[in-house]
Amino acid sequence: MRPPRIQVAGSAYHLTSRGNRKQEIVRDDTDRVRLLTIVRDVVLRRKWICLAYCLMTNHYHLLVITPNPDLATGMHALNSGVARTFNKRHGYTGHLLERRYSSELILTDAHLLDTVRYIALNPVRAGLCEFPDQWPWSSYRASIGLAPAPDFLAVDELLALFSHRPETAQRALEAFVMGRVAMSRAA
Repeated sequence: MRPPRIQVAGSAYHLTSRGNRKQEIVRDDTDRVRLLTIVRDVVLRRKWICLAYCLMTNHYHLLVITPNPDLATGMHALNSGVARTFNKRHGYTGHLLERRYSSELILTDAHLLDTVRYIALNPVRAGLCEFPDQWPWSSYRASIGLAPAPDFLAVDELLALFSHRPETAQRALEAFVMGRVAMSRAA
C-alpha cells in the first residue's frame, strides 16, 4: 500500500503528470486548450492559487498553492478529466497517465522561485524553443506581460514576490529566468 500524500492547507506544490510510457498527452492545440480548460476548472473550483504552468507534449507542470488540504481530490479531478477528454477525442480507452502524479511540497520562497524558473525553462531544455517567452503553452509569457493572463493564473501573487510595482516585478522575473538561460549558454 502506498503512503498517503502530505496535504497541508496553504502550502505550495510543484505538480507534474506524465503520459503512460512517456506517450503524448496532447497532440495538437485543440488538446492543449482542452487541457488548460480542465486545469482552469479545477483551479477555480478548488480555489487553488496557480502561480505557473507549462504544457509539454507528454507531461505538464503546475505550481499551485492549496488553501485547503484538497490536493489529492483536485488532482484526481484534473487527471481523470485529462484522460477522459483525450481518450474520447482520439477514440482510446485505458490509462493515459503513468502512475500517480508527482507532488513536491515547496517550503521556502527561494524554492518557490526556483520552481517558477524550472517550469518556465522546461520547453527550452526540451529543445522546443530557444527562449521561454517563445513557448505559447506556458504561463511565463503572461507573467512577464507579453500575453493576456488566463483568469485562473495568479500573476499578481507571483509578481509580488519580486516587487510591489507590476512592471518592475515583470522585469525582475524575466531577469531571474533569463539569467539561468545566459548561464547555461556560457557553460
